[in-house]
Amino acid sequence: MAELRKPKTAKEVEKLSKQVGFHFVDKNLYLEVREGARGISARWVYRTEIDGKKRKSSLGKYTEVTIPQAKAKAIKLQGYRLEGLNPTEEVRKQRAEARERARELEAEKITLETAYMEFLEFKSGPNGWKGGESERKRAESVFRKHLRLILNEPVKTLTAEVLATALRSAAENSPESYNKLVTKLHAFFIWCGTKGYRSIELANPADKQILKNWINPPKDEGKHYGALPPESIPKFFKLLRSKDGITARCVEFCILTGVRSKTVRLMTWAELDDDLTVWTVPPEKMKASSNGLHFVPLSKQARQLLIDIRAMGLNDKYVFPSPTGGFSSPLSENAPNQFVKALINKSEDKAFIDPVQSAIQGRAVRATMHGTSRSTLATWATDNNMDKEIIEAILHHKQGKVQEAYYRSNKADPRKRLLQDWADFCYSEIEKK
Repeated sequence: MAELRKPKTAKEVEKLSKQVGFHFVDKNLYLEVREGARGISARWVYRTEIDGKKRKSSLGKYTEVTIPQAKAKAIKLQGYRLEGLNPTEEVRKQRAEARERARELEAEKITLETAYMEFLEFKSGPNGWKGGESERKRAESVFRKHLRLILNEPVKTLTAEVLATALRSAAENSPESYNKLVTKLHAFFIWCGTKGYRSIELANPADKQILKNWINPPKDEGKHYGALPPESIPKFFKLLRSKDGITARCVEFCILTGVRSKTVRLMTWAELDDDLTVWTVPPEKMKASSNGLHFVPLSKQARQLLIDIRAMGLNDKYVFPSPTGGFSSPLSENAPNQFVKALINKSEDKAFIDPVQSAIQGRAVRATMHGTSRSTLATWATDNNMDKEIIEAILHHKQGKVQEAYYRSNKADPRKRLLQDWADFCYSEIEKK
């Protein structure tokens, strides 16, 4: 019969902690002492035998775990052994559970504001925001404006009911803004699930169907923006051409091409062919991205505008860079809108009032950038009996792939003829030098 070894005393253990080796301390409890680059270190070890193989589990550093604590841990692991369990596996499970509890506790501290700021950084990606830093700042501004009442709510437990309290005002006053914001928040909460900030099994607080339990936004009828009547365009262009600056040229280019100001603001030189006669816009930059690439045949006037800007050498990437940003980023979202608003308001010319919207709203409605850049072109083309399909193609409305391929390859592109006629009309009152 093997002789039972006596447990070591505290003094004996302290002496052993300075001797390199694997030392018995008590039943199934050992002190492992090693010497490394930083000197001698000791740790408590539980050792047992399972299926004829010796197994070890670390119980902590000698300097951090007392002898009674080490013995208690060893007894606990031996208890697992007597129950037929693998002590090493149980320790791993407990450590994994402890890490999970720690993550859960940390997640409870993460507020809606903290998580959303991290989400914005995630969306920036290696190439940054498509619209530059100004677009990221606007996204943050909209978030803070509408969710200011719940910024400190834990994102882990945020419910649709709580989110609804913050979004109700936006839903009632601007259904369009509400829908856009909820769509973005829905993606945000999905991201929170992938980060472990909230359980992926929980309902998404920004689910529109769930939010309807507390919010019933009025149907978005669509906002009608004031547009210039076609007959006022030549007069407006004469005024526009008298103004210097990249914003004025951006507005001019928007109207000449019939493309939305956001797409024009983010336009890059790489999207243009070598001789600046065709602008190819990627689908992701178009509002209706599902309609595919948008090919814009440029009029002589639009091409000359680009030639003049390129000669300035303002930016190698963006065609219409922001002067307030040192020409390092594209024009801000509001730059063209504010420019047109100031230009028209300052002129006080009745020719720049939208007669249709004025009649509908019962007040003088001045033309806006949004309305003029597309509506006026469409109205002029329709009034001049232009082909409806050509107009739809210029506005990038839904069309067949075969038709789009034809427009791209045909040198006598009917869109080019229409846009050239339009540009000639726009410039018809400008004095030729």
